[in-house]
Amino acid sequence: MSDWPPPISEAALHGPAGEFVHLVGPHTEADPIALLTQFLVSFGVAAGRHAHLRIEASHHYPNEFCVLVGSSGKGRKGSSWDHVETLVAAADPEFVDTRLVSGMSSGEGLIAEVRDPSTMPTPPRPPTSDCSYSSPNSRRS
Repeated sequence: MSDWPPPISEAALHGPAGEFVHLVGPHTEADPIALLTQFLVSFGVAAGRHAHLRIEASHHYPNEFCVLVGSSGKGRKGSSWDHVETLVAAADPEFVDTRLVSGMSSGEGLIAEVRDPSTMPTPPRPPTSDCSYSSPNSRRS
């Protein structure tokens, strides 16, 4: 195993997020940093834009973004999410059912999920016609 990145500082593992990492860590191969990051990002998404910390005149919201990078099938990126998703599902099943999307494999898939809803009306379909078939050799009388 590589020495990089260095182990996470114990100072980063405080509060409920740190407690989660300490409880789950011994039972998974997932990296503690991945567990912590997935926990914090999912909390921020669940809290939404209503919770904030005000510093002077600025509102600081808990929305975060992360990218986990690791070997496909060996990086344990999904393993870290599985533990966080289990916790989130127990706390708020509706959140998991309505706010989480998976299976996007392209930039177009991501754009389709986060775009504003279309306000353009769906164009009407042309009317269907009689589907009877006549061979090119048949003559009309």
